[in-house]
Amino acid sequence: VAPVNSEIDVPEAKVPGGQLNGGFGDTQVFDLFILPVSKDITLGIGPVAIFPTATARTTGQGRYQAGPATVVLYSGIPKWQLGVLAQELFSIGADDRPSTHQMIYQPIITRHFEKGWYAGFRGQPSVID
Repeated sequence: VAPVNSEIDVPEAKVPGGQLNGGFGDTQVFDLFILPVSKDITLGIGPVAIFPTATARTTGQGRYQAGPATVVLYSGIPKWQLGVLAQELFSIGADDRPSTHQMIYQPIITRHFEKGWYAGFRGQPSVID
């Protein structure tokens, strides 16, 4: 099984003069190949890409980016799944904007219920430039 995740952010950015500028952000796509390591640990690894689809200059980075992504999930606590998603992105090609290199970490917490229902938390990604 290889889950695919596509994400489009809708950020708000303050521009000079204090005005809020909103719009769609860049599009991020990643595909992870899932490898069960043990009964309680699952590892996923695959590519991640960001496409400069922002509708305003202030809501995106304006660069094509690519790199590796990995996820580690722990399911040793009954009805719970805990993990972290990590992505490292490098800008591709030349542009009038500065090149980017960023690591993104995101915690994952999921609680499973009866009949296939679940509730989850994917924390706000932490970015290291």
